[in-house]
Amino acid sequence: MSPRQAEPDESQEAAEFQRTLSKIIQASTLTAKRRESSIKPDVDTLNSLSYDRGILPAELNDLIDLVTTPNHLDQASLASIVRNLYPASTVSDNVVTKVVGSIGHGRSKPPLAIQGALLRWLVMIYHIMQSQGALARGYSVLFSLLDTAAIRPQLCHLLALITRRKHVKPYRIQSLLSLARQTGNDPALTGLLRVFKDYYPEIIVGEATRGKASSFNSSVSLEEIENADSFVKALETIELPNQLIAVVGDPLLQKLLLLKPDAEANQRVNNWLSSYAHDMISGDSDANPLDILPTLRDYVSSTKVRMELAQNQAPG
Repeated sequence: MSPRQAEPDESQEAAEFQRTLSKIIQASTLTAKRRESSIKPDVDTLNSLSYDRGILPAELNDLIDLVTTPNHLDQASLASIVRNLYPASTVSDNVVTKVVGSIGHGRSKPPLAIQGALLRWLVMIYHIMQSQGALARGYSVLFSLLDTAAIRPQLCHLLALITRRKHVKPYRIQSLLSLARQTGNDPALTGLLRVFKDYYPEIIVGEATRGKASSFNSSVSLEEIENADSFVKALETIELPNQLIAVVGDPLLQKLLLLKPDAEANQRVNNWLSSYAHDMISGDSDANPLDILPTLRDYVSSTKVRMELAQNQAPG
């Protein structure tokens, strides 16, 4: 197909998308009984066009308004629209702020199932947001809703993405630990606690961060290893320490991760290193970058790990 043929098709798709969106918005103001026809075919058409061409910024803004404000669309239609929000370009701070503002309790808020879908969408489009600042500004609001079980898994996932050192406060740690105990160590909370622990490993102790991932096999700690022979014999049962950031400066722990690869452990270490680099770049740390460079060099050399530090990450 030539460019000249493609342009009219794109224009026609844009016009059809706008017509369909307008019909759905109009239908949302009426109860199902007052509508002349079912809204489902229009929702299906909208979703198909969204998938094929992507959603332009102005269209996305209208759709977010539709799914975050009270209306008469059924929950299945709203959920279907949210699942098919495919942005064609960067997602603006305004859109992100609207979504964050729609999360919570109250008659003006979307149903919890829709809130969960919206939170999942924020996770999916995290890397194409105009900036992560809009999410960071809503951190306190999102964190305060962790006691809402229906959206807790999605909240924890999103908070795990946006948590930075400045967000890890003693009162939040205590709140997480308390909620984890009340919920029997909910796996979602355990995952978020692990993220907190990566930033300040010394302030979270005990079994709270083990949760569902606990191993019931007989294990050996690194402290019990006395020589190379005992290291080899116990290799399969050695338990990684909670304070995994020690791997950066511990040759024995580096060797363990090399001989017994652990993707989650490596990710935790790299998350800490990325945060460290982010704090350096943003000016949130008073430490001298030159102080850690020799240690990082030894770590990369020993573990053969290639780290992607947050050099291009905007301060959040």
